[in-house]
Amino acid sequence: MASERSSSPLSSAISMSDPSETLDQPMQTEQSQLILPLGRTTCKHREHLSPPEKLKKALDYLRNELNLSPAEYTRLLFSQDDKGNRIRQKHFIKAAYTSPEILQYLQAHLAARVETLNALEWGVPELRKDIARLAKSELFGKYRVSDKDIASIENAALSATVADKAPYISQLLHAISEPPQSPGSPSRSSRIVMILAILCYSFCPCGSINLPTLIGLYLHLKGVKGVAIELLHHLGVTVSYDAIMNNIRTLSKDSADAAAEVGQAPNAVTVYNNFEQTEGVQEQKIESNSSFHSITTGKVFEGLEIPSNGLDQDMLNPQAALSIKQVLFAPGNCNDEIREQVSHPE
Repeated sequence: MASERSSSPLSSAISMSDPSETLDQPMQTEQSQLILPLGRTTCKHREHLSPPEKLKKALDYLRNELNLSPAEYTRLLFSQDDKGNRIRQKHFIKAAYTSPEILQYLQAHLAARVETLNALEWGVPELRKDIARLAKSELFGKYRVSDKDIASIENAALSATVADKAPYISQLLHAISEPPQSPGSPSRSSRIVMILAILCYSFCPCGSINLPTLIGLYLHLKGVKGVAIELLHHLGVTVSYDAIMNNIRTLSKDSADAAAEVGQAPNAVTVYNNFEQTEGVQEQKIESNSSFHSITTGKVFEGLEIPSNGLDQDMLNPQAALSIKQVLFAPGNCNDEIREQVSHPE
């Protein structure tokens, strides 16, 4: 009987686990000793550490076990390009630049904040990309003849273009220029558009000239002297005075060609006027400052009740009598819809 017990698997397991145990012990003890290793094992609970203790333990491990300083660990983390480290890099950046504790530290320490901004180049690469995109847009890009003057551009279109092409620099300018006493003032939008137009003109002086050209044409139309326009040109607000005069000559030629082409229609009516003008001082010169101009202006519009093949001399009836009432109340002479079309063409 003793031999059977010694050769049984249970007795061998007990004897292997502890040679001092004998088979005379109760069966419950045997089962408890057999079940514990197969089920859950007892583990030693870690002691609760405070945040300073955790930090000290982590730093001691890096220094003593891995021989790494925190700076060396960070450089080592970002020097590896495998998939696992890319994930760690992403979490590290997210924690480093979005954690309130780090942001509060940077806000409280000017030197550290400036050093961080210097390392990031103050966001200049991203801001230059915004200006490059904005300088290629229709409103800020090349001069468009379709824009008759600066007043023809809607503020909503300018704001939408700025928000779409230059979101970062737009937000930065709004934040910088916000007055401390009256935040949310809507009058800053036009000024920010002017600042962006100057930046685009400086960034691309040959390609981003639409707004500076329109402003220059408007000022010239209002009688601003050439010396004042040149001053604004040096400040980046307008193009040069010579560029404005070249655009005026180009616009005049294009308008004359368009009027001549439209005037070929049989029902076209052309109204023109010749006048002479002596232009006074535009720039300070030693020689004569005045210049003489002989100018012809014209306007073409579609005539009413004119035959499709035009008017001929034989159509004139000198015997037909017109009363004063017929002349005064003729279509176009009264303040009616026709008069509005003639006075304010599209």
